[in-house]
Amino acid sequence: QRIAAERYDYLSALATAPHRELSYPVANAASQRQAYPSRWFLEQASLLEGAPVHASGLGRLGDREWLSVDYSPEHALSATPEAALSDGLDYNLSRLLRWRGSGSRLGDHPFAGGGTLFHAVRLARSRNLDRLTEFDGNLSSVSGEARFRRNLGRSPVSATSLESWAACPFRYFLGHVLRLSALESAEENASISPLDRGSLIHRILERFAREVDAGGKMSAPDEEWAPALRRRLFDLADEEFDSAESQGVTGKPLLWGLEKRDILADLETFLEEDAKLRAGHRTAKIVVEAGFGFGGDSPEVEDPESRLRFRGYIDRIDVSADGRSALVIDYKTGSARPYKDLDSDPIDRGKRLQLGVYSLAARRMVPAADVRAVYWFATNRGGFEMSPQGTFDLRNEEVRERFKEGLTTIVSGIESGMFPANPGPPGWGGPSNCSYCDFDSLCATRRADLWERKKSDPGLAAYLALSSQE
Repeated sequence: QRIAAERYDYLSALATAPHRELSYPVANAASQRQAYPSRWFLEQASLLEGAPVHASGLGRLGDREWLSVDYSPEHALSATPEAALSDGLDYNLSRLLRWRGSGSRLGDHPFAGGGTLFHAVRLARSRNLDRLTEFDGNLSSVSGEARFRRNLGRSPVSATSLESWAACPFRYFLGHVLRLSALESAEENASISPLDRGSLIHRILERFAREVDAGGKMSAPDEEWAPALRRRLFDLADEEFDSAESQGVTGKPLLWGLEKRDILADLETFLEEDAKLRAGHRTAKIVVEAGFGFGGDSPEVEDPESRLRFRGYIDRIDVSADGRSALVIDYKTGSARPYKDLDSDPIDRGKRLQLGVYSLAARRMVPAADVRAVYWFATNRGGFEMSPQGTFDLRNEEVRERFKEGLTTIVSGIESGMFPANPGPPGWGGPSNCSYCDFDSLCATRRADLWERKKSDPGLAAYLALSSQE
């Protein structure tokens, strides 16, 4: 139906104008890959040629009255008569191309003395250097009185914001210094997004645990959940399903039906796995969505080494019957694969700080207890695994020192104004740090080459040591 509607709109547009011009990009600048025309473009080309035209043959048609090919932006500007250029910028660029084509140096052109071209030339030359400049995220020259330095210790920060710097400092700069955010997509999703799905499951589990704890209905640690409580969990799921549908985030009805079935299967397994967890930990009390660092009744949490104050919400804290043990649980609804390195590095190169921060907060909330923390992948897709396998424990000297090292490196990097774009190692869809980044389209297309050139800068030594990219 969507394709039919698009076809109707396309034909309507063709029928409403005396002159029509169809175009398509010959390449995708971001991915550096060839682009291809739509079938409707080829349909019109075939009508004008009087024979079938395929994408592979468009460039070989040669001169046609109805066809022009621009192989690059430079070629387009060079081939366009000056009188036909669209604006002053295109005119200036055209004059520069002619200047360079005559063998003259671009930097000698009068335009290079100031304005847009001056800054563009300076940017290009700086990016070709093997050291970080202000055009690559080195803001050390202004870091002394910069807002990003002042605000770091002025108000509580979230663990996820610090994690974003560890993964890619430029992502932190865009999101937490410039405070940019992703644009909302107007496209209709065929299925519920992983983010909305995860939030939905979190709300169901939170409401269930809150009701059970508030009503004193929790089953004993060595007992399974009572049938009435099991039914209540699924009633809460139905309520949250209705709420999600009313918000329009569930996608197509058929696919949503399959998603609901999978979520209910996850909840069924959750009851079984949760009973085992409570039995192993001897859980007598569950605290859910425990907030800290927000003022009011929420406790203030500060790391004594970095002097950072933190804020956040802990999904769940299981307190043992004797009150001497507390297990911090952070629910995850995706795959456990991205967290596999936690068994060898408790903070995964600075990208997993939540358990450490939550452990500090839990110590304030349950002061008499020994605190441990885990990520729990509480779905069948995640296999109900826990990571790290030995739990995160700040009482362990090696864990405590690594957590301290991660925080110190991140704080020092932010305060010194180091915000380079680190694309990460190659992945399935491109650089791994860029795959799910809200700011992917803002980075240079040659980001991997630039990073390889720039990462030898001495100012990045501590960051490279943390991220294991020496």
